[in-house]
Amino acid sequence: MKFDLSGYYQPTPEKFRQIGDLLLFLSQALGSNEILSENPKIGLIIIIFGTIGKALTNFFVHEN
Repeated sequence: MKFDLSGYYQPTPEKFRQIGDLLLFLSQALGSNEILSENPKIGLIIIIFGTIGKALTNFFVHEN
């Protein structure tokens, strides 16, 4: 596996897809909780970082 900036649309290894999905789920859950707890800035930051993490996992591809 390698990180390739041109590999966004190539198949992502299963392990990295699982990690990305977990990042997205946790950031949405924790971020929403912070927003509802009247900490909207912290909640928004958490959601943004989780979304960026999910997108970054799509750049990992299998080495040929």
